[in-house]
Amino acid sequence: MQISTDRPSMAVEIDKSTTPEPRRQKRPSAAVVPQSGLYTTLPSGSAEPGAADDSSAFSAVGTPEPSADRLRALRSENEAAFLAHLREGEFEYGFKSAADTFFERFLAEDSLVAVTWASCIFHDHFGEPAVAMAIMQVLAHLRYEQVRPHGPLMALAATRHASHEVQECGIRAFENWGDLASLRFLEQTAFAEPWLQDYADQVRTDLRAAIAPNHAG
Repeated sequence: MQISTDRPSMAVEIDKSTTPEPRRQKRPSAAVVPQSGLYTTLPSGSAEPGAADDSSAFSAVGTPEPSADRLRALRSENEAAFLAHLREGEFEYGFKSAADTFFERFLAEDSLVAVTWASCIFHDHFGEPAVAMAIMQVLAHLRYEQVRPHGPLMALAATRHASHEVQECGIRAFENWGDLASLRFLEQTAFAEPWLQDYADQVRTDLRAAIAPNHAG
């Protein structure tokens, strides 16, 4: 995955009235071992070489599960292409990448299956920072209602990643969604890296100022 500070040549501009200005972006760091405990498994298939035979997918506890057959077919037929976009694409907050455009087609067909698919990829490739970052950037461009409940749990998991850059993408996702639930998630986080803590503190302050007064009482 390449993160560009310049506008991609084939990018489609996103409405900046609801999109914060880009913050610092850095090269993905070394792979880490994924953490577990946020998700339960459901059956699915995968076209990704090296994945477990049962390709354990995951969904948030207590939420509706999509059709396992539809999810399996989606992964088998489209995951290799999506991963190529995630690994090789250029990403800039405020502009649509090829990965955004690719994913939105499936989101329009069945949002629950599509977001569950994204969560499967995030889970399976959590130890690959470039993929974890790219998935979070794709979801960050969507509305909170489109990505819940998987998206917020993925962003929370991202804030616990060993890579500072993945942690930053988790904070950024909550910032972009910009709702009360995002604020409540961020209020449960803390960061050892000073610049990440400063960033999270600023986002929390901004969200409280913009949202909390509307939910008083």
